[in-house]
Amino acid sequence: MNNFSYEENGYNKKEVNSFVDSVITNTENLVKKCNEYEKKINSLTKELNSYRSKEKELGESLIKATEISHTIRENALKERDSLLSSVNEEKENIIKAAYQKLQDIELKRLTIIQNIQIYKEKLKFILKEQEKYLKEIDIITRESE
Repeated sequence: MNNFSYEENGYNKKEVNSFVDSVITNTENLVKKCNEYEKKINSLTKELNSYRSKEKELGESLIKATEISHTIRENALKERDSLLSSVNEEKENIIKAAYQKLQDIELKRLTIIQNIQIYKEKLKFILKEQEKYLKEIDIITRESE
């Protein structure tokens, strides 16, 4: 927590305003990071959809190949099995990696949200404390009159 110097009418306004500006800047930076993470999630989702689309295209190509002659069909089926195995393995690896990235981004996003809440609570506490001090000053001022 920031220690502000105390002046005649309460805390030093420049110090308090500077601190509030700093909190605002930090919060804006956190929001920007959150937006960047959201863009990354969207990009990864598009990439995943692209791989799924490619997988579908490969499956359709393999189905057409099976309509060719018996000899070509046997070779196509062997090739399909090999390709599908590779594609599924690659797909699973990509999905796992994308899911892990998504979890990491979500964790960072939740941490940012939690930090924003903490900053808000600290700022509320500071403002309440200042309000208490101002009320005490008013009481002292009235008593001295």
